Amino acid sequence: MFVWLVVLWIAEVALLVLDVVTGRDLSFRHYFLLPALVAAVFAPPRQVALLCMAAIGSLAISGWLFGHLFTVPYFVRLGAFFLISITVVLLAANRERAAARIESDRARVRAMLDSLLDPHVLLRAVHGPDGVITDFVFADANAAACRYNRTVRADLLGRRLLELLPAHRSSGLFDHYRRTVESGDPLALDDFRYTHGIPGESRARFVDIRGVKVGNELSLTWRDVTDRHDATSRLQDRARTDELTHLLNRREMLERLEDLRSALPRTGRSLAVLFIDFDNFKGINDAFGHAAGDEVLRVTAERLRACLRHDDIGARIGGDEMVVVLSGVPDLAGATVIAEKLRRLASEPVSIEGRDITATVSIGVALAVPGESTDTLVARADKAMFEAKQHGHNRVIAVGAG
Repeated sequence: MFVWLVVLWIAEVALLVLDVVTGRDLSFRHYFLLPALVAAVFAPPRQVALLCMAAIGSLAISGWLFGHLFTVPYFVRLGAFFLISITVVLLAANRERAAARIESDRARVRAMLDSLLDPHVLLRAVHGPDGVITDFVFADANAAACRYNRTVRADLLGRRLLELLPAHRSSGLFDHYRRTVESGDPLALDDFRYTHGIPGESRARFVDIRGVKVGNELSLTWRDVTDRHDATSRLQDRARTDELTHLLNRREMLERLEDLRSALPRTGRSLAVLFIDFDNFKGINDAFGHAAGDEVLRVTAERLRACLRHDDIGARIGGDEMVVVLSGVPDLAGATVIAEKLRRLASEPVSIEGRDITATVSIGVALAVPGESTDTLVARADKAMFEAKQHGHNRVIAVGAG
């Protein structure tokens, strides 16, 4: 700014010297208009005022040298120049105040964004030759966004989004951003599953994302809700499963069994229910304690899960009763073979604090038949289990349609 002031002052002196040497009274635009307007654009108000005073002084000297300083036309000219000077100074002052307000607003916005706990970035769209958005550039980022991306603001600004975070393309986020800028419609994504892709962060995260178009830019804020998502999943799992064995609970088992049974006509697959009940489980609790009984249930459930296929279902429906649903078994004989395997696994000793506890189970097997209700199917398997107990325990009995 100081350089501009010196240059304009030199210009005023040079014009005055040229006026005297040539003997020609130069017009006001030489003395005043151009340097004053240039100063109004670049200089602060105080310097503009000094330059205006220099221009008027130069004009006055020129008028005195040529002998018409005290003429009415010349006084009118000086008065006009004085009014223009005031206008130029006021314009410069307004410009400086506007610049100060802009800088103050920018500082407030920066402070506000940096105080946010949620990351926020401003992405500038990069267009290809055909006008289609091909990438985004980080135009701004708050402190939280820098921490989330494990970088500093200076290293983030100017970087291309797909260069820094290529997973934005494979996850579909880039397409969401592009459509928001192209359409102007706000972006709102909840529980969006995203793998960050930065070094040291390979786990999938879940984020809530909000974005709005700002000119050719996208104002983007997101919140990492992975902990909330995990907590919700845990609550849902607890609502569906038995806390001790981590098998499904009775309600969830019946709902899934109903779905499988309803799908039988479409899939043509067979379905079998195995009703499992421990033999004399009360004796285990009485002899070794309820904690030992719980451990027997837990270990047996682990053994059952290890034998089940992806489409099979294992559930604890109460006390020492469990149910296994086999999907896609060929026939009743095939289901019985699997039930025998489960019976043998359950009878293997369970080691608890150096003691081996042996428990046995009785299993009833029932194959689903068309038109049969879920309750009837489970009841037939329960009846078969009861028959197994009546015939000496620790055995499998299969029944056909009753």
